[in-house]
Amino acid sequence: MKQALGLVEVKGLSTAIEVADTMAKAANITIHEWERAKGNGLITVKVLGDVGAVRAAVEAGSALAKRYGTLVSTDIIARPHEGVETLFIRKKTVSLEDNSSNQETVEEKQEVEQQLAKDVICQDETVSVELPSEPQEQEKTSQKNMVTIKSKPSVRSKGHVKRVKK
Repeated sequence: MKQALGLVEVKGLSTAIEVADTMAKAANITIHEWERAKGNGLITVKVLGDVGAVRAAVEAGSALAKRYGTLVSTDIIARPHEGVETLFIRKKTVSLEDNSSNQETVEEKQEVEQQLAKDVICQDETVSVELPSEPQEQEKTSQKNMVTIKSKPSVRSKGHVKRVKK
């Protein structure tokens, strides 16, 4: 890596976006990426360019973050070693973390589709309910009518009711 690496760490996404914009406007640098730390809302903006441009960009970005009171730290590495490059500069490839989140999304989608299929099947089943033929005869006789309800798998299905005597 022949370019210098500049890091500006701030609190909050909106400040990080504004800092990155200020850095890009202040000098001829490339905004490589921003990295969100776990917890506390810390975000590190990473820029690449020649040493003078990176220094000017980091100074401009840190001045803006200080004005907002969200600056955490800054750093400039003039000629990072290749080992440092592999630690801090990620290549734009799909990582295992991205694959696992995609896999989880696919599994969740399949579960939702299976649940919807079960709901449609349940709507098409025949349901039997025992009801007394008349309220007065409820105490006198144990003879009951069977009511069968069958509905079609649609949202506005009215179905039909059939009375069958035992």
